[in-house]
Amino acid sequence: MRSWFIRYVWDPYRLVYVPVPIGWRSLWRQGRVWVQGALVGVALFVGGFRWWESYVERQERARMAVLEEKIQRLRQEWQLCEGRVEYFYQRQRDFYAPIVGASPIAAGAWIGGTGGARPMSAAELSLYRANLVREAYEKLHAEMRSRQEALQRYPYMMPVAGMITSGFGFRRDPFHGAWQMHTGVDINARYGTPVQATASGIVIHAGWDNGGGYGIQVEINHLNGFVTKYAHLSRVAVQVGDTVQRGDVIGYVGSTGYSVAPHLHYEVIQNGTKLDPRKFLPL
Repeated sequence: MRSWFIRYVWDPYRLVYVPVPIGWRSLWRQGRVWVQGALVGVALFVGGFRWWESYVERQERARMAVLEEKIQRLRQEWQLCEGRVEYFYQRQRDFYAPIVGASPIAAGAWIGGTGGARPMSAAELSLYRANLVREAYEKLHAEMRSRQEALQRYPYMMPVAGMITSGFGFRRDPFHGAWQMHTGVDINARYGTPVQATASGIVIHAGWDNGGGYGIQVEINHLNGFVTKYAHLSRVAVQVGDTVQRGDVIGYVGSTGYSVAPHLHYEVIQNGTKLDPRKFLPL
């Protein structure tokens, strides 16, 4: 039988490759080996692919489990935040707004978009309410700051530690004994004791009085109709134009001007009218 297949084999005697016919049996054996090898390769490939597919699936399931746990935790935190926003909403309406005198958050605004507007999703509504509460508390903070600044400009503290030895009103003049209006209070204190501003404001006078007998004095305009005067000082610690806060040292007790002993003469003036300072001193 004629062979259609040949192979070349090295002839060591002639040192050349010689053709050798391949019989059907030999070809069948080789083909069977090739087929078996191909089948083994296919089996290995399919098995490896299935193993890789199973591995990827396990990895994805583990990743999804981690994501589900994170989502659940985020949902719990979101619910906690919603509860806190609800709490601050109630506190703003029922407590802070009435005390400060601010407008409470309207119930209609808390509900959210109504009418022709597109209904908000749960997430959008939560964010909307959080912003609503934030803006309301920012307004409360601004109002409280404004009122705090106003209170700081109200003269309400002792300017120096000591006893009031002479009150507001008519009294006998210590020099000539005649009855005379005393437009402030005299507070007994040692020479050099620090004198404090009783409210925040701007210094409008610091130095010798212009002929009124106050000696060295400091005057502070509190920018709300009130002016305070601190007289008979030994020296001043501020100058005109300075901005002072309540409690700042503005001078030191002395006995300059129309005075017989070290003390502080303190006056409170509202819109040009001198008032009894004892009404503005803490008990």
